[in-house]
Amino acid sequence: MGSMATTAFSAGAVATPRFAGVAPANADELAMAHAAYPAAFPAAPAGDVARVGLDIQHRTVSVTPGIRYEAWIFGSTVPGPAIHVRHGQLVEVTLRNTLPMPHSVDFHAAEVAPNVAFSDVRPGAAKHFAFRANAPGVFMYHCGTAPAFVHIANGMYGAIVVEPKSLPAAGREYVLVGCEFHLSSAGNTRPTTLDLTKALNMAPTG
Repeated sequence: MGSMATTAFSAGAVATPRFAGVAPANADELAMAHAAYPAAFPAAPAGDVARVGLDIQHRTVSVTPGIRYEAWIFGSTVPGPAIHVRHGQLVEVTLRNTLPMPHSVDFHAAEVAPNVAFSDVRPGAAKHFAFRANAPGVFMYHCGTAPAFVHIANGMYGAIVVEPKSLPAAGREYVLVGCEFHLSSAGNTRPTTLDLTKALNMAPTG
């Protein structure tokens, strides 16, 4: 998996995705009432240490107006919260697993032993680890518990940006993360779940 997030430099209209064959009859009305996902990028913390807390939970999310999905998530959204740190900072991570199955987190920005830092967190437990943000850039983070692609497809991914020391100041910053969903049902009358066959065939619903 490579970097999958990009920063945007200006605000614009947020398009509402249309899922072929599953949009409810009142899709246009739902779209007008739908709140866009906030793309404003949080500022990097001051000081030598950036503390990152991630809670793992199951939650029903809206993937497009009127379509609901039973997701596995970091924080409260899919994708997970955008994480902003500065080149050279020590990133201290606290991962809390409130679910009845193991999960983990894999930071592509971290140069650490994955079998130690990225090992599974058992149900009801927490894990603490740290890494130095030595590589500036835009990176993915995701659950690395096997099979990792199932955990990612269910919503456990996000972006971490390691800001270079020489980056000029910007008036506004945004972060956009691409995603796709593989729906097992329409999701307009009851929440839908992952269609494993679609995911294996790389055939997203939208």
